[in-house]
Amino acid sequence: MVLLHDSNSCAPAAIEILIDLTRNFRIYAVDIPGQSNLNEEFLLDVNDNSYGKWMYEILSRLAVKNAF
Repeated sequence: MVLLHDSNSCAPAAIEILIDLTRNFRIYAVDIPGQSNLNEEFLLDVNDNSYGKWMYEILSRLAVKNAF
């Protein structure tokens, strides 16, 4: 299971809330680039496929072939 937090949050907070899922899933709580400090240098463009490319890279590097 891949968890993506909403804005103004962080991955550790998301996994803390859903810790019971670790009994049945391998959990990846991924921080979204630039969200923690809103540094424009690291923000992804919401008007193109930047988020999709970023997620593909994350899943590829983790060798995740199937995810919820």
